[in-house]
Order: sequence, then C-alpha cells, then structure tokens
Amino acid sequence: MGYILAYEADLLGLIKENDLITAFEDGNIKVFFALWQEHIPVETNTVAQKLGFYLQIHFAIFPLKKNQGRITFCICYLLDRTDCEERISHFKTYLETSGAALSQTIEFLSFYALTFVPNPAAHPSIKEIFQESWEAELKMRLEKFLSVILKAASTPRLITLYVSFASSSHGRPHIGARGGTAPPWTCTSFLSCPSASVKIIDGNLEEVSATFLIENFPKH
Repeated sequence: MGYILAYEADLLGLIKENDLITAFEDGNIKVFFALWQEHIPVETNTVAQKLGFYLQIHFAIFPLKKNQGRITFCICYLLDRTDCEERISHFKTYLETSGAALSQTIEFLSFYALTFVPNPAAHPSIKEIFQESWEAELKMRLEKFLSVILKAASTPRLITLYVSFASSSHGRPHIGARGGTAPPWTCTSFLSCPSASVKIIDGNLEEVSATFLIENFPKH
C-alpha cells in the first residue's frame, strides 16, 4: 500500500507540474498563477518568491515576444488591448504588493522599466528578457523547482512520519533480516514486531502501519 501511495503522490505531482508548464508555455497568466497560489508555498519559500518575480515578468511581456524589437506597449494595445492592459495591470499590482520588497533589490529594480519605457525590448538594462535563451533558462529553472516542491508536497503523511521515525536521534535504523535484538525503533525490530505492518521490497519501505509508528516512536 505504501508503494501505491508513493506512486500516486508522484503521479499527482507530475500532473500539477505539467499543468503549470503548459500554462507557462501558452502564456496563460490566469491559469498559471491560480495553480501557483494553490500548490506553491510562496509565503514561506524564498526560492519560490524570487522565481515568482521572474515568472511575473515572463507573463507581462508574453504578447511582446513574437515581435520583439518592433513593438511597443502602445502597439500591443492595438493588437489585443484587453490582454495587454490586464497583463500590465497585473504586473504593476504585483510590484506594489507581494513583489514590493524584491522589486527594491538590485537584482529586480531595473524591471520597473517594463511598465513605462516605450520599447522595452531595446532597453539596455532589460532587453535580455526578450531573448529565447532567457525564457528557456527560466523554464528549466521552473521545471527543476516544481519537480522538487510538488513531490515534497504530495508525499503521503505516513511516509513522512516513517522518515522522521527512522531519522530519530535515538538510533540509526537500517534494513536488516527478520528477528534480532535491535531496539524497538530500528527497522530490524519493525520486521519482527507483531504490531508492525511492514513490507520490504528490494530494500524499500512498502508499508508500515500508523499504529506501530505511534506506539513505538521513541519517548524522550
């Protein structure tokens, strides 16, 4: 059962990651940030906060990229006024709210220019963000981040409890043969204890009962 839960957790993480990456590639700002807010612990994760700033930039300039160097925000209005206004408004709001602190740092300060310069793709301090290589690198960073954060978020609580249990300062467990005289917090005793529901396949935890973890967790 533990293996199935872990597999389902990984699958769920992959589905979430795929949805976010698809929205990133399509420039779907509403879908992306709805998923981002739902699945990513932005308030407590500084990496997510910085990555989120660059993602805001990506979506703000998305309509401009196909015609970079020849298009201004004014022309963007003529092509799709509603979309451009919403993106610019969204970015400005972000700069004034959740992104305010980061926007004052040296790393991000120059990106204020996106909201007022006539031709941002030609502006010396921010023109690099219109390059394909910049978007490709950002996508790679996003994929790596999601593969870690979503997998951690999807891990079943029972597995997390086991890892915490096994890492207890009361002992350093390792998978062993059935039986033996190991103390009750080691994996060896897991295998010999009647109250434990444990299956080990190729050295991996397959199933462990919550009751056993609670009853046998080392007492301080």
